[in-house]
Amino acid sequence: MFAYGLSAAASTRVSNELGAGNPTRAKKAMEVTLKLSILLAITIVLVLALGHNLWAGLFSSSTTIIKEFAAMTPLLAISIFLDAVQGVISGLGSYNFQLEHSHLSQLLKIYLLH
Repeated sequence: MFAYGLSAAASTRVSNELGAGNPTRAKKAMEVTLKLSILLAITIVLVLALGHNLWAGLFSSSTTIIKEFAAMTPLLAISIFLDAVQGVISGLGSYNFQLEHSHLSQLLKIYLLH
């Protein structure tokens, strides 16, 4: 969820910078957000990977469940990392898509309304 919050904040920041005519500052804002999201994901993955027995033990005392959770931890770690990166990139990508195709939507609106 933190990555999606960062994505929303980055999208606003990039939009403001592009609107002000500062593409280099917009790129820098995107880079900082992506790095922050990756750092956050790495932190969560490390906490999960190093303490997977502790996390599973908080919810169950069954050794079978703890072992199964330990077996799933690598897949979960990869998923968390990729989700953090994808959340930021998709938020920025959707804005860029809107910019590239806004003229087409304006033409369609004019055509359909008149």
